[in-house]
Amino acid sequence: MKPTKLEIMPLGLSISFKLHTNDYNKKVLKANILELKKIIVAASGPVTNLLLIIIILFSNIINNSNAIYANLIILLFNILPIYPLDGGRILKSLLHIFFGGKLAIIATNKIANAILIIITIIGSVAIFYIKNIAIFLIIMYLWILLIKENKKYKMIINAYNLIEGGATHE
Repeated sequence: MKPTKLEIMPLGLSISFKLHTNDYNKKVLKANILELKKIIVAASGPVTNLLLIIIILFSNIINNSNAIYANLIILLFNILPIYPLDGGRILKSLLHIFFGGKLAIIATNKIANAILIIITIIGSVAIFYIKNIAIFLIIMYLWILLIKENKKYKMIINAYNLIEGGATHE
């Protein structure tokens, strides 16, 4: 990018840049490569759990059932498409590659909210029949994570709207 205009304003400077399409395409490609790296990092946790399950299945070193169960629960928990979890990070990065940043954030937030509502309904039925407090605690933890992410979501969408010249959401 090369500066095309420099203005001295009463409250600071204003610099205008000329952006060529090739430069823009390079930035998009770099952003997509960064998102692919984020996908690889986020997928490494669930893949590790899957590898541990496979190793434990074919070895007789550890009590198989408890170790497999623990890794399977962690794997399933991490691949939930709720943003702070690995599955949510993977979903957001994939959507970012195909649809852009703003749509990725909006879609990830809506999917996370819908998934957690479904998990809460299923978990409520499971708590009623199984009577296991751990299910309740996990669901409460997920809601705490989602409420924090919803606050961040509103701030990010407001920033996008301000940049685009639109109205903010309250």
